[in-house]
Amino acid sequence: PGLLFSAGSWPPVSCGNDGRLQLLVAMFGFVNQALQHLITREFGKEKWEQIRCAAEIDGDLRQGEEFLIRKLYADEVTYRLVSAAQRTLDADISRVLQKFGEQFIHWCHEFGYDHLLTLLGGNLLEFLSNLDALHDHLANEYPGMRAPSFRCQPDPNDPSSVLLHYYSERWGLHDIVIGIIESVAKDEYEQSPEITFEGSEHLPKNGMTECYHAMFRIKMNPDEGQDEPSPVPGVLVCPPGTLLNSATFCNAFPFHMVLNSDMMIIQAGVALQRLVCIYNTSPQPAYFNDLFQMVRPHMDIVAFDSILSHIHTVFVVNTRAGKVLPGPEWEELDSEAMECDDIPILRLKGEMIYESERDLILYLSSPRIGTFCDLGKRGLSISHIPIYDSTRELILHSNVYSTDQDRIYQLEVRTDELRRAQTQLLSANKRLDDLLYSILPVSVADRLRCKDFVEPERFEQVTVLMSDIVSYTKIGQECQAIDVIKMLQELYSLFDSAARRNEVYKVGEVALCCVGWRLLRK
Repeated sequence: PGLLFSAGSWPPVSCGNDGRLQLLVAMFGFVNQALQHLITREFGKEKWEQIRCAAEIDGDLRQGEEFLIRKLYADEVTYRLVSAAQRTLDADISRVLQKFGEQFIHWCHEFGYDHLLTLLGGNLLEFLSNLDALHDHLANEYPGMRAPSFRCQPDPNDPSSVLLHYYSERWGLHDIVIGIIESVAKDEYEQSPEITFEGSEHLPKNGMTECYHAMFRIKMNPDEGQDEPSPVPGVLVCPPGTLLNSATFCNAFPFHMVLNSDMMIIQAGVALQRLVCIYNTSPQPAYFNDLFQMVRPHMDIVAFDSILSHIHTVFVVNTRAGKVLPGPEWEELDSEAMECDDIPILRLKGEMIYESERDLILYLSSPRIGTFCDLGKRGLSISHIPIYDSTRELILHSNVYSTDQDRIYQLEVRTDELRRAQTQLLSANKRLDDLLYSILPVSVADRLRCKDFVEPERFEQVTVLMSDIVSYTKIGQECQAIDVIKMLQELYSLFDSAARRNEVYKVGEVALCCVGWRLLRK
């Protein structure tokens, strides 16, 4: 596969097999808000306003507004902002994105996500290995979030380096990763690794849609201290006759499966046997790739060896279409509904454990179910979830949590509406003030704005100047309208300048006459 875009090409684009431009749908507003805070903090509000205008996003963000954190914005808004920032700041696009990555970590600290960053690992490698778990956790708070995926691989040519693979449905933003890693390494682990971009390509994602893949080499500084891993305790040896039999294990872990080297499912928990077409359709063996689709981590080919290379990360899988057995609630659906997307899929999240003695992989997982409604659609109840599984508590609290999230979003929307109304009110007041000061002396306008009574003033000596334009009617007939307007504009500008210089108040312009009097200083 070739490079996705050449250096200096921005915004990055991709064309499908039909040659048409492919753009993604939306991302949450916290990404754009972090970019807005970066430009405002580094260059000021005026520069941000220039970038906003150059990006031509008035339909999504007007003057004086901020992006809403929980609102979805088109991906094109982000690309337009980054491209406008590059042009307005006359900066290298790579540096702009790296700076944005640094700012995004600062934004996470400001909004209370610093504890999550701290708990991801004791060193930078552990942090990077657990990023997928963090993104999967945040997907609960931001439903529909399509976050990137990361995979760490030891560098075969350099023991002190790690190869970081970055997979994303959004293209051309890989330089953000460099800024994020540098900021986390410095702030969280007091390290300064050397990060090198090795190249990028686009890959098919599980045979369905294209995915952007970039690779970085991260070389650690040998002079900087590394956290030593905790010593592994001795392996507990079980006495003969104390091992669990298969039936007990399948009941204790109802959502597990065991895979052999051919990716055949040789054992599954009772819940999976009940919900998925593993042993129900035919006596033929069931294979993982026929029933499930890998969501995280990204794999070009889902095979036994590729799973082993990702063994220390979170695994999220979905059932394929038509592979979930009908539940009792499906009897109410007509044949047309049975053919559409109303039939839910089953999503599992867990970890893969390699059993080297028998060359098997054990997938211990839990169902990703958010509400009681989702539970019922799959023909499940709370009793099908093991007592030790925290999914029980998540489901029980889901309704309250969902309500709280809706209230937070509505509060954010109402706050934004109040901010807009306040901006409009201030703008209207400014227009009124400008009009007031243009027709009245400053001292009189100040009193009127404060709703004070204006006492009339008497001047013993005044000078009045009345002026007219000689042959104005003839000029208007023989000249173009635009030339007459320019002439009047220059003339009135000269009068205004002279009036300010000589402390003369201009009453107004009536029939092309200027009338004023001298306001003497006391």
